[in-house]
Amino acid sequence: MFGILFGTACLFGFIWMWRHPEGHRRWRRGGRLGRHWLRFIFDRLDTSPGQERVMRVAFDDVAERGYATLDALHDARRNLARAFREEELVAERVVAELTRPDDALAELRRTLGARLAELHATLDPEQRARFADSLARSPRGSRGPYRSVC
Repeated sequence: MFGILFGTACLFGFIWMWRHPEGHRRWRRGGRLGRHWLRFIFDRLDTSPGQERVMRVAFDDVAERGYATLDALHDARRNLARAFREEELVAERVVAELTRPDDALAELRRTLGARLAELHATLDPEQRARFADSLARSPRGSRGPYRSVC
């Protein structure tokens, strides 16, 4: 009985996400997964409340900039599709749409660089070494047989 209820709930969730992709992106911005990762990093680094505040602000800023970059990519794709449907394709409009995600990505790089510099200044040398080890590891902790070698 529980399996039927769970399967039905999953089906309704899938249909809702399929029909409301914008709402799904807003839900993802809640940062639940990121907050768990931050809690793990705070415990691993044994940070002070002041350091945690700086790291939380940095993470939120980089995450928001990352979502803005994704939104720019999605908007560019939609605008390119709209331009392609028209009778005549204007090359300048295509170039403008293709450079918009590049600008958003450049802004993400600047934000990430500035926030990493703040984190570097905030953490002591031992904490920096542990944080660097966490960054160097694969996102899932190990490379499986189907993961890339990079």
